Amino acid sequence: MISTTKTGDKTFMPAVLALMTLLLCSGCYGKKDYTGDYPELYTVAIHSIPGNQGYDEHPEFFYSSRVEVLGEDNYGRILFFYYEYKMCAVLVCQKADGDYAYFYPDYSFIAASKQKDPSVPEDYFTSDEIKALKEINDWNREPDESKYIRARITTTKSNGPVKDKTVMEFYTEILGSDVSTRTRSGVKYLTTDEYGRSIYLGYGTQGSSRVVWLLFNPDGTYDATNGAMEITRDELYGCQDRLKEFKKLNGWNTP
Repeated sequence: MISTTKTGDKTFMPAVLALMTLLLCSGCYGKKDYTGDYPELYTVAIHSIPGNQGYDEHPEFFYSSRVEVLGEDNYGRILFFYYEYKMCAVLVCQKADGDYAYFYPDYSFIAASKQKDPSVPEDYFTSDEIKALKEINDWNREPDESKYIRARITTTKSNGPVKDKTVMEFYTEILGSDVSTRTRSGVKYLTTDEYGRSIYLGYGTQGSSRVVWLLFNPDGTYDATNGAMEITRDELYGCQDRLKEFKKLNGWNTP
């Protein structure tokens, strides 16, 4: 039972209830952190899927992203379903240890815009698409660790290592008046390579189809000519080939 505190004849219960309501409705109820059982799979998702925000969201609350295991091959690879606010994906995790999750670059996922909640993979992906994903990730083949990239296991989506001011400067330089917001909410961090290069995704305004990949050097500088690549919103979940070439152009994962 909640006790009340009185000063003279005034009871402070209404004030306590009002404060609790404010906290709930301001988004303080619920966390953006992942709270499920598979932080290693969550880690693969947030470092693979373009534009992910790392948590689920409804008008007044934040929720943990959802991760559901779909299967495991003979070598311990995990096929899993991930979904959050506006997107969902099926992914493959090659392996995990106590510190890192390991996966293939660029082709560890298939993704789609989420249309309903709850969702299941069959709502968005055909059996042939999932079969092709497993094939490109060497499902049930001997592991080839030379193909792996890794990310430190986490339960929190990072904003990335580059200063917000620098990210916004590059984002605005490329999209101009098409920037969706003057705050970092319009730009989503994706991942950092083994040598400190980082890649982000910036959205155009709600009525614009423009989306831009932004790549930053280890020291936080950027090349305005080669360090940005525009795509459209319709291309977002099918741009793996172009993203791979973009990263290669900028020396991704090389000394």
